[in-house]
Amino acid sequence: MELNDLRIFVEVYQCGSFSKAADKLGYVQPNISNRIKKIEAQLGIRLFERTNKGIALLQPADQMYAHSKKILIDYHNMVEDLSKYKTLRVGATPTLAYSIIPPFTQRLKKSGYRNVSNSTHSISELFKQLDQNELDCIWINREFSNKMYKSV
Repeated sequence: MELNDLRIFVEVYQCGSFSKAADKLGYVQPNISNRIKKIEAQLGIRLFERTNKGIALLQPADQMYAHSKKILIDYHNMVEDLSKYKTLRVGATPTLAYSIIPPFTQRLKKSGYRNVSNSTHSISELFKQLDQNELDCIWINREFSNKMYKSV
């Protein structure tokens, strides 16, 4: 069973519907049904009663829900804790590299990031490095219209 299977199960459990869970998760309903069938086959139990009006929760679903929520919370906490060890690669234009980046880097380090690397480049080079996954974020001092990226 994969972590995503647990996410799907939790969404189905909370929504009380395969189709509502599919809409919420951005999947088609047959994919959700197939994943739930796979989980049930792996566990050797039924979690949901399929009816003409949708689904009904069976007793094992309650226990699986409680365990799944714990696992997903633990996973989220683990990823958050371990992200502190990741090197965050920040790029900036020359002007911002000397005014904005030092206090930003200090705030990141105070929040737990151990490794922050900074580099200074032209705007075109910053976007190129962002496209090539050589930088995690960039600081620029003008509007841009690249729909792949979000301005904050």
